[in-house]
Amino acid sequence: MIKFTMNIRMNNSEGVLERLLGKLRQRNFHVSSFSADCSPDMTAIEARITVNSHNSAELAIKHLDKLYDIQQIQLLPAEKNNRLSTETYKEIGEKNEVCLSV
Repeated sequence: MIKFTMNIRMNNSEGVLERLLGKLRQRNFHVSSFSADCSPDMTAIEARITVNSHNSAELAIKHLDKLYDIQQIQLLPAEKNNRLSTETYKEIGEKNEVCLSV
């Protein structure tokens, strides 16, 4: 299994966390750690999610990118035994790119 961690910034709207977690579960990503906090102005939520899956981080980002309220996704550097070793960013209005080591 692949283990990776994402920092996700999203709009603070009703049901946003349920949609985020539901999308991960629907796509067979197993959440092993989750923490979230509101921004000081209460307009955004910042979450850190650690996921285990046989699927790639690229696939998770692709599915989460489809959610309307997602503002930014940051893939954190992987652990030593994980094959992912680069960071990925997604900003609204910018092209999505995922860089994975080969």
